[in-house]
Amino acid sequence: MIEFAVVVGLGYVTIFLFVVSCLVAGWRRSGMGLLALLVSGVVLLALWLLFIVGISPLDPSAMMAQVSLILGGIGAFLIGHLISRLLRKSDRADSPPESSDLT
Repeated sequence: MIEFAVVVGLGYVTIFLFVVSCLVAGWRRSGMGLLALLVSGVVLLALWLLFIVGISPLDPSAMMAQVSLILGGIGAFLIGHLISRLLRKSDRADSPPESSDLT
């Protein structure tokens, strides 16, 4: 029973790190970083499903898990991108005007 808990726990930790990495890629506006994360995430999920869970990555339930991983990563990327834009916009609004604007 402990082995099952370890496998499930490591799966959740891996998904959490994946979502946080996609959020950081959005913060940095790195499209190639997102692409690399999505590809590596789907490959790792497929390997986990095949060797640990014991089902084919082409089963309908496994495909649904892979699609949800991709959509979750894209959503985290967009949230990171939005937060980055909002904070950069507020930094520009708080900065004092340049000397050329005063004349």
